[in-house]
Amino acid sequence: MDAYGSYDFPITAFIKFVIDRSCGCATKIKLPNGCKKLALQHVADKCRNLKTLGLPSRIDYNTIPKIICKWKNLESLTLHNISKLHEILTQISIHCNNFVALCVMRSEINKQEALAIVELLPNLKSLSLTYDYIAHESLLIILKGCRELVEIDVRGNYGFEVDDEMLKLASHINDFK
Repeated sequence: MDAYGSYDFPITAFIKFVIDRSCGCATKIKLPNGCKKLALQHVADKCRNLKTLGLPSRIDYNTIPKIICKWKNLESLTLHNISKLHEILTQISIHCNNFVALCVMRSEINKQEALAIVELLPNLKSLSLTYDYIAHESLLIILKGCRELVEIDVRGNYGFEVDDEMLKLASHINDFK
C-alpha cells in the first residue's frame, strides 16, 4: 500500500483472469496502459475470434507483427505512437481477410505509411488518423488509394491544410471529419 492507500494493481494477472473467464469467446478487447508482453501473448493465444483490438500507447509493438496471424477474424485495430506500422499492416493484409477499420493515434503518417495503408489495406471502410502528423501528400495518397472509405477522421492533426483537391477526393466519403 502506498501513501494514498492504493495497491499496485496486477494488470497482467487481471487481464489473464478476464480472458480465461471469457473461455476464449472475447471478440472485443481494449488493453490498458501498463499491459505487459505476457498479457498480450495470452490474449493472442486464447482469443482466436478477436474482431476488435485496442492497444495502449505503452506496449511492446515489436510483438504485434508476430501474433497478428492468430487473429484471422480481426476487423478493427487501434494503435498509438506506432513505429512498426508497415510490418503490422503487412501481417494484417496476409492474415485478416475481414479487416475494415484502422485507428492510428499520436503517430507520424509520412509517405511510406500512407503507401502502406493504400497498398496493404485498399478495402478499408473506416480510417481514423487522429492527433497525428500527416503530410499533405500523405493524406492525398490515402484519399486516392482507399476508394472504399466511408469514414475518415483526421481531427487534431497538423501537417496539412484541407484544400479543394482533398475535398474532391473525399467527396464519396460519407463521414469526413
